[in-house]
Amino acid sequence: MNETIINIERAILSSIFMSPSNYEDIASLITYKDFVLPIHAKIFELMGECEKLQLPIDEKIILQRAQGKLKESDIAEIHSISPIVNLSAYAQEIKKSSLKRALGELANLLREQSTNTAIGVEEIINTIESRVNDIAIGNITGKGFEDSKQIAQKTIQSLEELKSRGNALAGISTGFSELNHITTGLN
Repeated sequence: MNETIINIERAILSSIFMSPSNYEDIASLITYKDFVLPIHAKIFELMGECEKLQLPIDEKIILQRAQGKLKESDIAEIHSISPIVNLSAYAQEIKKSSLKRALGELANLLREQSTNTAIGVEEIINTIESRVNDIAIGNITGKGFEDSKQIAQKTIQSLEELKSRGNALAGISTGFSELNHITTGLN
């Protein structure tokens, strides 16, 4: 794991504990799903819950709301890092790291699908194109990652829909038969 990103996560969390009003600014840039360490993600998620419930973002409340999933030593580790001033720049570093992890997962998906003979080339291209677009427009922030069971179910459903259409396009017709053949329609 990248120790620099982990320390940035700690510094951001420490800064929010020091000045809870920083939470809103940071939450507009990243979500708990962008954090590398699950414990940091949980703390940030709980901070968001406190914000929504209009509770103070404070160590004792976070520990209480964690219902045993956090220890005082986890909070102490956060406080071992000094708060920082330029939070948005550091939050952007967390976001970049999250995007790189998403791209790595996409590469793994491409590798898995390209070796699966049951999946056609067009379907692989459509899946990868869709995921790249999601990453590019930042949908991983709102959507997060899905577990493999959900992905498999959606893929099977999509394949069944395509099969039921017969030779129909996977997307919308472009109006040009050759372009439709190359792209399988607009998606």
